[in-house]
Amino acid sequence: GPKNKRRHYHVILIFNKDAYFTLGNFNSENNLSSCVISAWKSALGLVNKINGLVHFCPINVQLSYLDKQHSHFEDKYDKWMGLIDYLAKDYSKCYGRYSRSFGCSR
Repeated sequence: GPKNKRRHYHVILIFNKDAYFTLGNFNSENNLSSCVISAWKSALGLVNKINGLVHFCPINVQLSYLDKQHSHFEDKYDKWMGLIDYLAKDYSKCYGRYSRSFGCSR
């Protein structure tokens, strides 16, 4: 990032609310948050548990999910897009041969 000059990653995971409504109890090993942490550990090739690799941003409950049938859908959608736009800000991205600033699952 521009402040500390260290590489970090932002990820947005989008789930069906009927399948995953919350991240679950952070003290449990059988929930969505533990699955995300395990997947990131695996992607980095780590075996041991290391605290602090994943930070879950607190999200305002009113932003937590979108429902097209809800009367405030457009407002919520715009707020979500604002959060996503922040993560895609151009001024903090590294461009070059050996770095990748944007990506998606294939």
